[in-house]
Amino acid sequence: MRKLDEGLSKVCQRCNSIFMRPKNCYGSVWKTKKFCSYECFNSRRTIRYEAFEEKYIPEPNSGCWIWMGSLNAGGYGEFRYGTKSIKAHRYSFFFHKGPISHGKFLLHSCDMRSCVNPDHLRVGSHVDNMSDMVKRGRSPRGERAAKSKLTNDQVQAIRVAKGNYNEIADRFGIGAGQARRIILNEHWKHLPWPQSAGD
Repeated sequence: MRKLDEGLSKVCQRCNSIFMRPKNCYGSVWKTKKFCSYECFNSRRTIRYEAFEEKYIPEPNSGCWIWMGSLNAGGYGEFRYGTKSIKAHRYSFFFHKGPISHGKFLLHSCDMRSCVNPDHLRVGSHVDNMSDMVKRGRSPRGERAAKSKLTNDQVQAIRVAKGNYNEIADRFGIGAGQARRIILNEHWKHLPWPQSAGD
């Protein structure tokens, strides 16, 4: 039996037929080539999609496809594809609508992170993603921000506290400038102003 020359030919991972290296197919492109034809590649893709379909449930009222597989720390579905794990909504979009440009984000119109319905996804930039997050109230601000030293209740107490900025700052363990900005509503603007007892 003739030994297979990896430089010139390979065995298709789907149909096990030997295929020759096409002209102008060199380097990393040839190294990653695993299928003899687009049909073999596509049927492998379909088999993976059947495994993917078993992991979501359509929700009839919202139209969301709720991912029932594993979720990452951010609440997005994860799907095992070959040797790596990818975000389930990105795989769904790729399968139904095509590749996503490098550096682009997928934005959920339904605001459901575990949704993998490609009709609820649109391609956007980092700026689009951030503005979406702010509009939907998901940005980490106030006490949810990682570097926040104060709680919402402490901020409300600072706003009605008596004394000068230095005294108030000492009471709450912050700088006088920070106390001033909170009292003048320059920081923590998202919190409503506390109502006085007479209101």
